[in-house]
Amino acid sequence: MWDGNITTTITATMSWGIILMLVLNVYRKQAEKVALWKILIAYIIGLVSFSISFQYFGEGLKIAILPLGVWLLFAVLYRRKSWQRYRKFAWLGFLSNFIFLGSAFISIPIHHWIYPQNELNTFVTDLSDATIIVTHPSGNAQVQLTPQAAEALEQPQQGYIDSIEWYNELAFQEPTDRQEKFPYLLLGTTARWGSGYKPTVFLERDGKGLLITTEKKQLYFRTPQSLLSEVTSHD
Repeated sequence: MWDGNITTTITATMSWGIILMLVLNVYRKQAEKVALWKILIAYIIGLVSFSISFQYFGEGLKIAILPLGVWLLFAVLYRRKSWQRYRKFAWLGFLSNFIFLGSAFISIPIHHWIYPQNELNTFVTDLSDATIIVTHPSGNAQVQLTPQAAEALEQPQQGYIDSIEWYNELAFQEPTDRQEKFPYLLLGTTARWGSGYKPTVFLERDGKGLLITTEKKQLYFRTPQSLLSEVTSHD
């Protein structure tokens, strides 16, 4: 399924192409042909393994250690004398774990290089349709993006948020006096095409800070000037 990540899509397609060629090669060399649906079942069972998780460029990956599916198929088919017909397809299933792992080793650093996470334009592009939503009563309902907002986004710097201080500001204030640090939600923007990111973008009270929230992490950027201005009444 297309998830918007172009690098993962390309490497996954290549991996499936390699696997398909390997399966067809084994199938053609078989003296006794077996039904394709049985081959598919043997392959899927072969994929099952005991794996160890680890981090790579901040992404969670798994490396297969024990071929549990191969052992299971062996235990079921060995007495029926049909193990020899399906064992190569089961082992191809187990091998596929390493093919997918290899594709991840290639695609993840390429993705981080093409779509650097320390640059705001990876997550926020094109403000032409952007709108501001107030998400907390402490925010000013009469604000809009300044005409210079797009220019301000071209010179951001990655910042740091003291999460402990932020928590203390919220935890030790009366609800009626509470000032939300990010009371605005920026809608109508998208991440760079092909990145696969679907960020939620919050704006700081002063209009200069942007909190980017993705499925896996949060990033904070500061712009040289505020992105917000008060709506001018024409009455």
